[in-house]
Amino acid sequence: MKKRNAVILLIEDDFAHAEIVKRSLENSEFKIEIIHLFDGKEGLDFIFKAGKYSENSTQPDIILLDIRLPRINGFEFLQKIKNDEEYKVIPVVILSTSSNQTDIDRAFQLGANSYLIKPLSFDRYKEMFKNFTGYWIGENFFPQLQV
Repeated sequence: MKKRNAVILLIEDDFAHAEIVKRSLENSEFKIEIIHLFDGKEGLDFIFKAGKYSENSTQPDIILLDIRLPRINGFEFLQKIKNDEEYKVIPVVILSTSSNQTDIDRAFQLGANSYLIKPLSFDRYKEMFKNFTGYWIGENFFPQLQV
């Protein structure tokens, strides 16, 4: 497993869920920068360098995306990212409470790279994110974006 840094864009409107994700990742063997945004509109602005993010030079290595978001939901966000030639290569991992097969199918049809269901216990979150970082940061290779 290679050692490296990673930037994760977490788009999650529930503050408690976001804190659990952050706490699950804080003891990772990898250096992880987490950028937490609360809705799909803000996420798109961040990626496409619009609005208050017009001077943004950071691009995430991975996007962790909730489906049920205000203003622009996760499906709309996913569709816009995956339909853009420049940004469609960023891995998007859905992190949702929904185990509805229709939601899972739709996420993959729109280009999601993975779909994770939020666990009910903190211990399970920690275990899931240890596996997540081992694969996505430790084993996976990322494209170099020309932004």
